[in-house]
Amino acid sequence: MSLMNFGHRTARLALAGAALAIFGGALGAGCGGGYDTSSLGGFCQAMAAADCSPNVVQQCYLASEGMIETDTNSCILARSQAKNCNPSNLPYHPEWADNCLATHGAVYSQTQIDITTFKQIAQACLATFNRGGQQGQTCTQDVDCDVGNGLFCMVRVGGKGTCQVPTPVEAGQSCNDPAAQCPDGMFCDTGFHCVAIGGAASVCGAGQPCGDGFRCNNQLHQCEAQLPDQATCKGDSDCAGGFCVGVSSTNPAGKCASTLIFAFGSAVCAPFDYHH
Repeated sequence: MSLMNFGHRTARLALAGAALAIFGGALGAGCGGGYDTSSLGGFCQAMAAADCSPNVVQQCYLASEGMIETDTNSCILARSQAKNCNPSNLPYHPEWADNCLATHGAVYSQTQIDITTFKQIAQACLATFNRGGQQGQTCTQDVDCDVGNGLFCMVRVGGKGTCQVPTPVEAGQSCNDPAAQCPDGMFCDTGFHCVAIGGAASVCGAGQPCGDGFRCNNQLHQCEAQLPDQATCKGDSDCAGGFCVGVSSTNPAGKCASTLIFAFGSAVCAPFDYHH
């Protein structure tokens, strides 16, 4: 699922790298925690070990002191499944795995996660899972490009984009260059100038996003207010809080939430529960 508007991507990717220095010890000896992350299978095991922190296991399994090891192993078995580790079946780039794993460990050490914190994972793991598109190749989203080497998908109105190393430009300036990137809160319009992202009832679509607090009604091509917590939703972008909890291939409707709260029997715990 997509959770992010990356803004000045190269700068944020560098900032995300700081997680490696700060949280690298979270998984024990090395970010892989003893797993061979040269393969996708080893990475998924290491990711699951990072995500199945004592806090998560205690809340999702109601683990007692005597059962914490058994329940942690069950959590790792569930979390390491392909549908949880690499749901989009993207190519794996092991040379960028450490930062991704360190960020997983930092985020899932908490029992409640807000959308700002959760987005750190998507940002940090872009280099690890992507299709590796080279400069100038067509794309529709960042995962189509070789993010580890600084390439991101620069999308224009209509949804067409190319993989480029972003070149920041200022408000009102020309963004005709395929690599030109407008400031946060702006997009490149059909006249190739950086203009403000729209609010209520503004036209929206691929390459023409809505501002904070709004979502794009893809049938009307208009921005409308995002939904409050507990409202029924079909995806994260529907919700003002950033999360549509409980949506899956077998359950097309979830509930909006501002925080992921780990609790026994909750939808948040489902990807961590081997018996679910």
